[in-house]
Amino acid sequence: VAQSCGAWVLSDEIYSRLVFEGSHDSVATREGMLERTVVLDGCSKAYAMTGWRVGFGLFPAPLVEPARNLAINSWTCLPPFVAAGAEAAL
Repeated sequence: VAQSCGAWVLSDEIYSRLVFEGSHDSVATREGMLERTVVLDGCSKAYAMTGWRVGFGLFPAPLVEPARNLAINSWTCLPPFVAAGAEAAL
């Protein structure tokens, strides 16, 4: 449906690493969907970093600049220990 009408897909995949049977299936891996899917994820659930508020988004090229502009004016200053913890987890 998204491909036929040119829509973007926002996929919240915060629980993608908590699969107990089978494997996670992201909509972004489907044919023709990578270029129209924004994937949101983070470290809170899978890496027991609740309260640290570290998340990230994977954006198609046309949305990188608008997303950066939104983020830089909305939130900043991730504490260094939180950044290091997220880096080690990923």
